[in-house]
Amino acid sequence: MDEKRIDQERIEQEDRLRKSFSHKGFSRRTFMGLSTVFGSSLLLTTMAGCNQKSETSTADTQEANKEAPKDRTYVDDADRSVTIPATVERVYCAIPTAQAAVVALTPEKLVGWVNEVSDAAKKYLPESTHDLPVLGGWMGQVQTANIEAIINAKPDLILYCYGTSTVNEDTSTYVNAADTIQNDTGIPVYVFKGNLNLIPEKYRTLGEILGVSDRGEQLAAYAEQKLKAVGDAVAKVPGDKVVTCYYAEGKGGLATDPSGSMHTEVIDYCNVKNVAVVDGFMGAKGQGMIEVSMESVIKWNPQMILVSGTKPDNYELIKTSPSWQDIDAVKNGAVYQTPIIPFGWFDRPPNMTRIMGIQWFANLVYPDYYTANVRTDMKEYFKLFYNATITDDDVDTILAPNPKLA
Repeated sequence: MDEKRIDQERIEQEDRLRKSFSHKGFSRRTFMGLSTVFGSSLLLTTMAGCNQKSETSTADTQEANKEAPKDRTYVDDADRSVTIPATVERVYCAIPTAQAAVVALTPEKLVGWVNEVSDAAKKYLPESTHDLPVLGGWMGQVQTANIEAIINAKPDLILYCYGTSTVNEDTSTYVNAADTIQNDTGIPVYVFKGNLNLIPEKYRTLGEILGVSDRGEQLAAYAEQKLKAVGDAVAKVPGDKVVTCYYAEGKGGLATDPSGSMHTEVIDYCNVKNVAVVDGFMGAKGQGMIEVSMESVIKWNPQMILVSGTKPDNYELIKTSPSWQDIDAVKNGAVYQTPIIPFGWFDRPPNMTRIMGIQWFANLVYPDYYTANVRTDMKEYFKLFYNATITDDDVDTILAPNPKLA
């Protein structure tokens, strides 16, 4: 409040009153009494105005402070302290594993793909993702990232997803990669663990970070329900009924990942015995696969062969090649291919779509124990996660070459 201004206004007011009262014949004594009253009134009015302005200014400041969210600091799954902007509107995934999570949570925030996405996959993905640029990424020992293009895409946050393996728990590779990406781009990198059993937890965390907590909770609740339903069902399978399986990858199907690898978590979770026993398995610290001999596969003699959908030519080769014909799985027609639309249900990469993968695989292997209608469940899953309405023909296409098995 300005006291000089108040005094000046009081003097001017008194002068106006004096002239007015003199003109009307009031005495000086009467004028002085009224002047005192009006002066006090002016002072109180002015002070009230100042107080009101002060209170309004304080309220405005408090409201402004309230509306200005602050950056957040998280300790990610690699034990790195990461400061993340208060509002994340643009997201890039440094590795394909993370993309399925972002597309399901908030597709409009994704700024680009790591690899080219097929038209077959785009059919079932939100339209906002169809024309995104391919920016490359960091996949194990292979780096295709266009750092300049990633920076120009202006993501607020980069997500890096990894999964640990009981074969090799060394996570230093992922920590170093995340630090390198953050240093090279100047953009915060949040690392999260993508193991199958952690999917509900990660949907919740990522939902909070990306500003879509309700959506994260919705997807987490679904994942929890399906993990429990499948887990409870396959746990009832007697030991002598457990199916043995070989996972055929690589050239000619003669590469695989053993039990304990992050790439075979679906097999392990569904209480299926992975026949691959590989001494001294290295597999690029749980990320890669290792070559095996035809003699080893024949010796293991699995009841089922699961062919990676990323190598579809192996499906017909294994079914028709003379080298494979003495194996029980081939003789009994138990050769199946993993679905990969819109993302891998099994691995390559082992992403969050595996929540659908365990439903498909459990019903395929143990239909007497996991009795859900997987075709119906697929329609529910695609609608919930990708807002895609799929038909029976779509189901057949997605499950090809084994569409009738669900």
